[in-house]
Amino acid sequence: LGVSSRLLAGETLSFWSRWPVSGTCPAGLVWGERDRADVVVDWTPPRPEALWLCPWTLRAGVGCRRGTSKEAIRALFDRMMNGLGLPARAVGAVCSIDLKRTFACSSVSQIGFILVGVSMQCLLGHHNALAVDGTILHIFNHSLIKMVLFPAAGVIHLSTHSYDLNEVRGFGRKKPLLAVLMGVPMLSLAGLPLLNGYVSKTLLHESIVEYIHVLEHAGAAAGWFTTVEWLFLLSGGLTAAYMTKLFVAIFVSSRAVGQRPALKDYMSPGTHAALSVGAALLLVLG
Repeated sequence: LGVSSRLLAGETLSFWSRWPVSGTCPAGLVWGERDRADVVVDWTPPRPEALWLCPWTLRAGVGCRRGTSKEAIRALFDRMMNGLGLPARAVGAVCSIDLKRTFACSSVSQIGFILVGVSMQCLLGHHNALAVDGTILHIFNHSLIKMVLFPAAGVIHLSTHSYDLNEVRGFGRKKPLLAVLMGVPMLSLAGLPLLNGYVSKTLLHESIVEYIHVLEHAGAAAGWFTTVEWLFLLSGGLTAAYMTKLFVAIFVSSRAVGQRPALKDYMSPGTHAALSVGAALLLVLG
């Protein structure tokens, strides 16, 4: 019989976990040795008769050159996991060290802020001016920010022929112009005061606070929306964290071994002008 059938039949089963478990075992389970346990929580499979519970506790960092097939990536991933004696099912997330992909994924997170604004518009009804202004402005601001960051990433790629942070690390050292052109939109996306991203994010945040006050005035529970407010602030902090990571990797860290030497004129006058206008707009609109 299976574990669930044996528990329903009133049997007592043994349980083992690689990680500490707080509290007491549920009814029908007792602590046991791994080799004889009926339920095993571990990365590696137990004896065939036991129930294997494999938690998603691992994170895998994956990077590759453009054009690498998914089959080649999967084959390398499988070899790595097999060599470490770890099951693929234990991987809960795949993390990228790709510069351009990080910018693209950050767009997904910013869409989350925009959807918060759309939701607050619906909830606030006729009093949704802050939510409307914040939503429209954040759509506009995010477009301007990425119009600077993506071409700047292209400038780095033209010199290094890579988006891998391990390979472009330190490229921006002694390049103050590029540091300013990338630093301004990064800070704006993180919501630094005096930049346009701060304005739109503040409007969105204030729309949440306004709805909390509406609920409190009506005598309704506002706990869930207080949680939404804290999640909103936490998400903004995470944006600042990964933008800081990118800036430090490119402009502060030591130069990657084997990196191609940058040309003196690593950025064309036209690109320089376009990025400068974009960065200046972020400051003016802030």
